[in-house]
Amino acid sequence: MGVMERIIPKEVLEYQANCGKVNPSKVAEMLGHELHKGQKEVSDMFLWENRHKWDIYTVLCSRRWGKSFVAKDIAIAELLTPNAKVAIVTPSLTLAKRHFQDILQGLMSFPALKGKVKGLKQEQTIEIEGLNSTLIISSESTYDKRIVGTALTLLLLDEFFLIKPNIQQDLLDAVTPTLATYDVYDGTSIKYGKVVILSTPRHGKLQSPAGIMFAKAESTKEEFNNYICAKYDVYSNPLISQELVESDRKKMSESKFNREYLLMFENGGTKVLRNFYESKHCINVRTVETLQNRDDLFLIISADFGQSDGNALSFALYDDRIDTYYFIDGTYAKNRLTRDMYSEGIKIRDSLQKEFNISKDNVVYFGDPSSPELLKIAYIDYGMNMFKAKNDRKEGFDRLNERLEGTPEIKTTIYVDIKCKELIRQFDFAQFKEVNGTVTVNYDKDILETHFEFVDVARYTVYSFDKYNQKNIIMVG
Repeated sequence: MGVMERIIPKEVLEYQANCGKVNPSKVAEMLGHELHKGQKEVSDMFLWENRHKWDIYTVLCSRRWGKSFVAKDIAIAELLTPNAKVAIVTPSLTLAKRHFQDILQGLMSFPALKGKVKGLKQEQTIEIEGLNSTLIISSESTYDKRIVGTALTLLLLDEFFLIKPNIQQDLLDAVTPTLATYDVYDGTSIKYGKVVILSTPRHGKLQSPAGIMFAKAESTKEEFNNYICAKYDVYSNPLISQELVESDRKKMSESKFNREYLLMFENGGTKVLRNFYESKHCINVRTVETLQNRDDLFLIISADFGQSDGNALSFALYDDRIDTYYFIDGTYAKNRLTRDMYSEGIKIRDSLQKEFNISKDNVVYFGDPSSPELLKIAYIDYGMNMFKAKNDRKEGFDRLNERLEGTPEIKTTIYVDIKCKELIRQFDFAQFKEVNGTVTVNYDKDILETHFEFVDVARYTVYSFDKYNQKNIIMVG
């Protein structure tokens, strides 16, 4: 029996032939406004040459950035494509009605579409005669009746983070399967149907499906290659004055300004390092002048053991003049023998000792206290006199958060080098597991399936060395 030939409907073929040919930036010009650089970057991802690179696009954009403008232009560009089927979901009926009115008004301003645009206000739908394209707009409370089961080429989720996480998941589960109706790009698994989120953030990064989608896009793991993301804070809008931003800042709490204008995820709740912010704590350590031309810095090396689930070494400089830690390097790998980790660690150690003129006596080692045999191997076979790390999880994490928070006089006493990408990711993502409404001291699952080894070695470093330092000071006294 021969292979059955797959029959593709004519309207799907027509959509495929015209997909991505209408430029949202040109639409903006036709509507009498011009997109600024960031808005244009977002709209360009819907052109033919870029659409085959992604399925899901999460765009974090601040208040006063002009999200509504670019959302409208993207939706109209899609509607000007033959056989396009667009859906917009918003957190409220008020916002849904505003989108309907703005898009309908925009379409009706084009002379070529005179008499061809049909807008049904009650149903919040728009149809374009001759193009066979349609738009459905709904709120989070009506999507299940209005959109579920409808074949779509574009699902635009406006302010998606404002929708409750459980509803986010229900919506994605119900609607995204229909995005495959228009088939996939030749030779790839990327769909013609797209999902785009335009929103300011809410909750912790891993506390909602929207946040997890953004986190997947940030990852370099191959299985998440169909996710992309972008961030545009208030300062990326050249049309808004610094004076206006500062005026807004004075009227808002710091946490609200950080979230709404600087796009920082909330660090409360179950986040392990609740006081860690990439913008605050990540620097180029090698440009810190106080670390240059010294002979009294400490180098603290901490190990977390494991093989199939991963092992890690972190390297932190400690400046006792200002009581500050600088995480400057690290190595993490799954399915790596402990001996291979030690061998790689020695190379990094020797390089840092030479670079920062650190004496052998000022190199301190801490290791996972649950593996005493591996601590012995470090000393016997590799000459690393590894102390058993202090392992009180609650006290250790509290100490890390206290140092990350700093004081009114001192911004923080922990910094991380900007090149330590995986360490930064684990600091940012680590969450405690919540069981029956109670937050435990155990980690929740990581989307990259690490056990947050870098978070543990940071705890070993800071908590153990603080104790070690206090003990030595007492002995000297």
